[in-house]
Amino acid sequence: MGLRHHAHDDRRRPRDGRRAALTRKEQNRPCHPPAVCPPCPTSRADHGPGAVSYAEITHAHHSDSQAAGFDNRYVPLGYYYQQALDLMWERLQGRAELPPSQVVRTVPRGGRPGHAPELTPANAPPIASDPAAGDRIRVTGGTVRVP
Repeated sequence: MGLRHHAHDDRRRPRDGRRAALTRKEQNRPCHPPAVCPPCPTSRADHGPGAVSYAEITHAHHSDSQAAGFDNRYVPLGYYYQQALDLMWERLQGRAELPPSQVVRTVPRGGRPGHAPELTPANAPPIASDPAAGDRIRVTGGTVRVP
């Protein structure tokens, strides 16, 4: 199961919409703050027939930091890493299929930096087994469409 929360901005996209190859330096450049950078089309998973299930998590941060300024603006991505591993384990055991590719829309906790309210399921909903139509990532004519 692919899991992505951010990536580099694809500034080299040609005007005709084709993907441009990024140089090694561009591929390795840091993107700060990570949750602000939109996912780069070249870093998203290949969505060939039956290839993967992809979950894009909004307002998530890879460090899972609870430091002031992170606690009220982001949700921990670690929860989704664990859920993705559990979903893949169920798939490998033949007990379930992977869920459809989707955007998981989280809600930052808000509050003052360093004093964010407790994280609840309303802030970090699970990866859905049947996501809403407006949250499904689709492939149409070879183009990945992320809502």
